[in-house]
Amino acid sequence: MSRNTTPPRIRVRSIIDRINAQGASLIYQQTALYPVLETIVRIREKSRDQLGDFEAHILKFVSLGVLDQSEISFVTGFPEEKLLPILHELAGRGLLAQERATNTRFTISELGRLTIQYGAEVLETDRAILLCGLTGRLLPRELYSIPALDPSQLRGARFIPDLIRENSEITLSYLNLDLIANKRSVNIPDEAIEICGVIADSAAPKFLECEILLFNVSGNTKVELYFSEGKVDWLNVSDVLGLLEPLGYPNSTPSQVVGVLAEELRKFGLVLEDSGTLDSNGNPVFRLAGAEDKFFSQKVAGRLYALHVGTEKHHARPVSGFPRILKGRAVSLFSAPGSPFEKDIERIRFIDGVIGELRLKKLATPELLAEALAARAPENGFKFDELEKAAIRTMDNMFISAIKGEASSTKPS
Repeated sequence: MSRNTTPPRIRVRSIIDRINAQGASLIYQQTALYPVLETIVRIREKSRDQLGDFEAHILKFVSLGVLDQSEISFVTGFPEEKLLPILHELAGRGLLAQERATNTRFTISELGRLTIQYGAEVLETDRAILLCGLTGRLLPRELYSIPALDPSQLRGARFIPDLIRENSEITLSYLNLDLIANKRSVNIPDEAIEICGVIADSAAPKFLECEILLFNVSGNTKVELYFSEGKVDWLNVSDVLGLLEPLGYPNSTPSQVVGVLAEELRKFGLVLEDSGTLDSNGNPVFRLAGAEDKFFSQKVAGRLYALHVGTEKHHARPVSGFPRILKGRAVSLFSAPGSPFEKDIERIRFIDGVIGELRLKKLATPELLAEALAARAPENGFKFDELEKAAIRTMDNMFISAIKGEASSTKPS
């Protein structure tokens, strides 16, 4: 199984944006190592080469009880001395079995019966596959191009991401091809008709680097694992919740962590309206009364921090920053209702929304953005000069270009 040496970067920001756009909220995001089982299975599959008509006739006669080579010669009308090499070849391919006692009698094999059934020669081949180390499920074919880590490679490493704990035993029930609608999607050829079993002593535990995302959708918690290529979205939350320890565990209480986080937010220039609370998932939530100018130009994962702040009109986008404090958990920030700060956030999120819409339409030139913002500002309750001040405050090239209708020379923060 070929492996690249350098995996491409997992685009976490775009993934979280998509989740937020669907009305979900992030609970937890962390780099982790996903356990997989690399093993070899024996597969029966239809050959792409056409079986000859004469060979097909021989198999059918043998399956009907014409077993001796002289009888086969008689019913086919083919000389016995010329027939014998063909019979031996079919036996060598596993389609017939030659009786050792007589050496002149042949019986149909299981592969021969399947060949007759499917109208194409059925072969047995060995194939390397990847199984989920938690469930035994066949993994998507995209994951085969990702460099896999051997457990021995983790010894002595300076940094090891969280390990998702594999099960000590996994079921092989997922190897039933009748349960797989799209065989190619799990790196099994379309011609495969059966997985006979796992080759003894071929299983090797491996790890694939991924990003774990837990998010809340309409009150339900979902988990998805994202890789540099492909994703796994069918795990139960319980499979990975072992990583989700209480906030601050084991050295601090959740309230202590909230207090430390509050100080960090103040350093960002935020004015807190409250001391912070925990939501139903045990993640911190803060309500903001205002912010210093420096906050509006600060970014996290390439996006303005202000775009993560929720208002009465916009959902908060939970932030998975502060890894030393949150260890993968996310913090939600909300502006105080009716405050000037809420208006500031509304303006910035309005500009961002227009930019995003025109980008999707491939119309996000500075001129068209400026026209759209000017036209839509009044109907959304904004004055254009207020939008201009908000954009300049961000020190963001895209925002400033959109407002001014021309390319900006301002250096991004």
